[in-house]
Amino acid sequence: MEDHDTSISQARKTLANPSLSEGERAEALDILANGLLARAKDSVGADGDRARNDVEEAVYHLRLAAHLQPQCVKSLGALANALFWRYGNATGKRSDLDEAVFLGRKAVELAVATSHPDMPALCYDLALFLGARYVQDGAKDDANECVKLYNQALEVTPSVPPDPRWHAFLRALGQSVLARYKTKSDQDDQLQDQLVSIRKAVVELLPLTHDALPECLFELGHALHIRFQHPPRGSSNADDLDECIACYRRSLDLQPMLHVDLATRLDILAELLQTRFMKTQKMKDIEDSMMLCKRAVEVRPAGHADRADSMRNLGEAFRLLFKSGCPKAGVDYLHTAILLKRLYVAMRPPSHPGRSAAMVELAKCLDIRFHLTKEKCDFTEAVVLYRQAVTLTSPVHPKWADLLKNFAFTLLDRFEDNGFTEEKDVEQAIVIAREALRIRVESESSYELSEFLNQLGYALLVRMQHTHTGLDALEECIALHRRALQLRPEPHIERVGSLYNLAASLFIRFKNGGNIDDLHEAISLFRPALRDEVHKVEFIGTFEELADALEARFAIDNVLYKDDIREAADLRKRVERFDNDRSELMDERRAQAARLAAEEKIVQERRELQQAYRDNALLNHVCTPIL
Repeated sequence: MEDHDTSISQARKTLANPSLSEGERAEALDILANGLLARAKDSVGADGDRARNDVEEAVYHLRLAAHLQPQCVKSLGALANALFWRYGNATGKRSDLDEAVFLGRKAVELAVATSHPDMPALCYDLALFLGARYVQDGAKDDANECVKLYNQALEVTPSVPPDPRWHAFLRALGQSVLARYKTKSDQDDQLQDQLVSIRKAVVELLPLTHDALPECLFELGHALHIRFQHPPRGSSNADDLDECIACYRRSLDLQPMLHVDLATRLDILAELLQTRFMKTQKMKDIEDSMMLCKRAVEVRPAGHADRADSMRNLGEAFRLLFKSGCPKAGVDYLHTAILLKRLYVAMRPPSHPGRSAAMVELAKCLDIRFHLTKEKCDFTEAVVLYRQAVTLTSPVHPKWADLLKNFAFTLLDRFEDNGFTEEKDVEQAIVIAREALRIRVESESSYELSEFLNQLGYALLVRMQHTHTGLDALEECIALHRRALQLRPEPHIERVGSLYNLAASLFIRFKNGGNIDDLHEAISLFRPALRDEVHKVEFIGTFEELADALEARFAIDNVLYKDDIREAADLRKRVERFDNDRSELMDERRAQAARLAAEEKIVQERRELQQAYRDNALLNHVCTPIL
């Protein structure tokens, strides 16, 4: 404090000299103001009145200095900093902040024009002012300007490490942008882009050995994750998914093994890898996801509050690997998925907000197994789970749409299993599917729109194919399947299904008064729908439909379409061979499913036996035979 008093006293004596030039007077004013401001900063907590008086006088002298030398970068920068300090520590007036921004911009412009050596520091000061104003009112241009100033400062001295203060500032600015984005009234694409660019700048600032790099990589991954989940209109942001996964992976590689959020971060990366797998079908993604899920389960021991999430993700990995058609992923993978999904439901009591979603996931797996084994108990349980889930989920929740969609598909399965006799099932499925599509369109849901379009169209198609009613909805059915197909370009995992559904709908229209163009288009769509190149699976039902369509075209002109009848005959021979092979395969699958079910029952009995011993409730030892 005495040093400040001495410098202030000396500066006052210098200013008392009437023979000073304008430059000398301006320099003395700067020295006096800097001394007053330094003393104010030291005394702000102990003597608030003195601090306020000192800063007022400092601002006064700096204004005089700036007036004497309006083109002096140093004077403008000093006045801007003094006003900013007064705004934050004394007055809180917005006018001080705005003037600091104005003067800071002017100082940077002059520094650029004159190649002033303090230009990088002035860029940082101005960014600090703009960041404070952004926190106050969220002006997007202010945040953009901060990033530009950072890049501008780097361009001046590319070979010199940037001011270390930039790291903390940009990281804090990123948090402010994220907070602004989370407010419902201000979610837009520009904020997403700002957040990504700011967090990229933070990561670029840090050396590979910096302690904060793992956390900053995770924060960048989170920003990319947000933009991937809510892409700008008209874009898919597939690159964001890849970059997001890369950031999360690097963060985990650099993260200490005992990090408090390790399991959560393992789960996040595992889910993203599953998402990418569903888009690209790259086996490494689902294998890596399973490995991460297993690590997360290990990190969260029995009784951990979030262990259920890790169990759920592991079950989903088993389900996806089974659905992928991977040779090593037999039906036991599906059984494991069901077991894990059961545990997930058990960990979600009736009052838990996630119980309905857990029940739906288990129902999906049971539905898949029902298609394989035709065990009605699986289907019956799936329907019960869907009905219970409906009662637990609020209709305003976006997940309601997905729940209804899956319930509708299960009703269609029951309609098929009952020999297409229970028309009430297909009618109810159409009503539910229509409501699911409405909710999906009206709500901000991340669920893929094509699934809902396809599901309603499929329900309408099934009704026409098997009840010979509902032809009044044929045009709607075709329109739904056309739109779904447009949203499923190559190599979309569900594209083959959309090709078949649209082809079948057009064939029905041809048979009910349509023109030959419908038949031509149906045949052109049936052909690529014969085989799923992603899963290397052939669809025999499509072989039969294509054969019917080719025979219909041959009947119109047996000369022009003479090759159609031979192709149709070849298709029917392949169907006959497949039917024989399928009968043997289904017998083998039923036997395997029965064995696995018996093994699962024995495991459950053993658990009950062990529990009974622990509870002292078992008096006689019972030996359970081993298969």
